[in-house]
Amino acid sequence: MKGDQIKPTYILKGHKYNIDLLVFSPNGRYLLSVSNHDGSMFLWEKGECITKNRISKTVSRAIFDNNGDLVTVGRGYLKVWKFSNGEVLRKK
Repeated sequence: MKGDQIKPTYILKGHKYNIDLLVFSPNGRYLLSVSNHDGSMFLWEKGECITKNRISKTVSRAIFDNNGDLVTVGRGYLKVWKFSNGEVLRKK
């Protein structure tokens, strides 16, 4: 297929500086992006930012555990971000 180009499905905008971590949830529904340079953490669903948080300490690793909760790790800390059965808890 000569000449075919891959086109992006989504363009995610929000971080002011480079992204240090990208992690997909096990169900493939969510994408976490972390920028230690601008101190922000975004959670995306289908190209839309559904929540964002400020981070005060450098995040060196992030995973979704077997319960679907998000775990972030940095120097001297571990933080668990609760989800409900792998789904984001939304306030209405």
